[in-house]
Amino acid sequence: MLDRRRFNALLAGAAGWVALGRSGTGAAFAQERARGAVYAAVGARLYRIRRDGDTLVREPRPLVLPEQVHEAWQHPSGRYFYVASSDQRTTPGNGRHHYLNAFRVDSSGGLQPFGNAAELPHRPIYITVDQRGEYVLSAHSFPSSITVHRLNADGSIGDRVEQRASLDAGFYAHAIYLM
Repeated sequence: MLDRRRFNALLAGAAGWVALGRSGTGAAFAQERARGAVYAAVGARLYRIRRDGDTLVREPRPLVLPEQVHEAWQHPSGRYFYVASSDQRTTPGNGRHHYLNAFRVDSSGGLQPFGNAAELPHRPIYITVDQRGEYVLSAHSFPSSITVHRLNADGSIGDRVEQRASLDAGFYAHAIYLM
């Protein structure tokens, strides 16, 4: 039987296959931008999936994050990758550890941890980086809220930006779109 995790891993692989293309100039450009890598998470393990000819190959050794991976986002430069993790599953209130981690992306698409993990106040549902690569934003479902962290010049996670006014994030903040 195809469970949710296997389906999502296959979906990520298929999306990467399409993004990387099979041949031609467009494929080379897409591969250069993506650095030839797709990432898939199973629990706290983050696997790199690379293209080897006409085959997708999962790297044997995953990165292991402090908690279950919930979301990931690439820096606009392509040189950094951010991953949000949490020990909370779906029931509000049972998780106590929520993190935002930074990774350097090497020329092969491999990830190298760097900087200190930032603690998040609540379970992260979604993260994104602004177009200039200066901030990473996290959406939290319970309580419904948004957290903003500065990104340092080296791509590491900086200080949390405290909000002066309370923000109405709705009943269940689940995405952030910057325009």
